[in-house]
Amino acid sequence: MAEKRPDFESLELVCSIDTLSICVDDRPESLIRGVSENKRNNSETISLKINPNTYVGYDIHSYKEYLETMRKILQEMEIEKFWYTRVDFRFDSYTSSYEETEKINRALIMCYWFKHPSRNLYETKHGWTRERMSYCLKDNTAELESYNKAFQEPSGTVLSRFEVRTKSKTRTLDTFPLDSRPRAYIKTWQKELKDCATLLDSMVQAQNDVLMDEYRRGTAKHLYSSPMDFAKHNVEYA
Repeated sequence: MAEKRPDFESLELVCSIDTLSICVDDRPESLIRGVSENKRNNSETISLKINPNTYVGYDIHSYKEYLETMRKILQEMEIEKFWYTRVDFRFDSYTSSYEETEKINRALIMCYWFKHPSRNLYETKHGWTRERMSYCLKDNTAELESYNKAFQEPSGTVLSRFEVRTKSKTRTLDTFPLDSRPRAYIKTWQKELKDCATLLDSMVQAQNDVLMDEYRRGTAKHLYSSPMDFAKHNVEYA
């Protein structure tokens, strides 16, 4: 029986902002719900991690509501000037499992790596079952990660999550970047992910070359008896 191909067009994904980090010059008098301080060594500025969803007590799926919530958080903490150092965008699926979305998410990450090679491209597996739990790329300015949200939070409603994260180590020029900076990041990611789609065939060919080299090395060491034997040992890369 032929393997059932995933119907990517039927995937129902919800995109929103998960968490973000900002820098301020002065430490707030107190932290509020959904806000924590990032530990930074030898820094004159204060870095705060903010989860707007935790602040309101539910998942925010509207950019307008995100802005309204952030204004409340900043006002409550009496923060007038800040700049973003990180914004995490999430693509959540409430109807498709991690196994159903993992292949397309992994392909996007590999295409991004193919365009922007980085040393930090890795996967994590369950120590006992050997199931893949996440696939991640990290560099100085961006991160992409696909992971099994249902395993991470069994009581939650999200089954799988794909995240793209923008990181910045420099102070931005925006005097009040609440709206302008995330919009700029969104436009950048829209272009990057579209470019990834156009690189799919080239990435697959390059990955096949890597697998071919591995097959030759393994065959020389008598690890594989045939191409079929090699395929059985590397079926997870199909």
